[in-house]
Amino acid sequence: MASDRIRLVTFNILGCRGFPLITGGPVVFPEVSPTLVTALAQRLTAWQADVVILQEAPPEAWVRSLAQQAGLTAAYFPAQAASGREWPFGFPGAVLSRHPLSAIEDRATVLRAPHDERFQRHWGSAEVGIGKQVLRVTGMHLCADWGGVNREATRMAELAALLEAPATDVIGADCNTRPGEAPWLRLREAGWRDGWIEGGGAGNGWSSDARQPMQRIDYLWLSPTSPWQARSAHLLGDLEVTVDDQRMLLSDHLPVLLELEHVAH
Repeated sequence: MASDRIRLVTFNILGCRGFPLITGGPVVFPEVSPTLVTALAQRLTAWQADVVILQEAPPEAWVRSLAQQAGLTAAYFPAQAASGREWPFGFPGAVLSRHPLSAIEDRATVLRAPHDERFQRHWGSAEVGIGKQVLRVTGMHLCADWGGVNREATRMAELAALLEAPATDVIGADCNTRPGEAPWLRLREAGWRDGWIEGGGAGNGWSSDARQPMQRIDYLWLSPTSPWQARSAHLLGDLEVTVDDQRMLLSDHLPVLLELEHVAH
């Protein structure tokens, strides 16, 4: 592959705790599974991923183990709030890369005030040096509806902060929003390019849940001014693994892959 082309993946990995093949709970393991961390590292290698943006990552030590096993470097973005007993380490994120990482910034920690409902999950950025080019990457996880409450106003406030932040080329995110809903429309109105559409992804791009996909909430967004363009878009499969004779999926989400090319203006 040419030095100005990369394979970029965004993937909500459910904390490497496993997703049951049949209905019976949101996760298989109460803690991070080392076997699932290793299985994920093997998948990242098989997918030939150059840059990976993770949501619902495990704690930092596990992210660094994952990166090491996959031959990648890592930038880790901690969760700003734990979600309780069912998810004690909250929803951190990470950027993994085969190329050098620099200018790593945990934006949520810098911006978020006490009791701020925004960015309770994570928001961070890094620069990836790809030959003579730079790809500026942002990873985030927008607020989800929970407790029977529609949290769209919080998602919109998170997007407002993102649009005021320093420039980035691409956002990889679990947006907890579908095409046509207000956050998606706001990004489109601001000129952001939906990578699935720009890359000509086949089908509807539904990424959740992995057992029976029924919605598209996982995105790679390209900025209006970025010289990086999506040349293809795909959903990735091959998520089934066996741990202690029990079959399960790596996550309840499917990963989204874009092949990006740097285009000189």
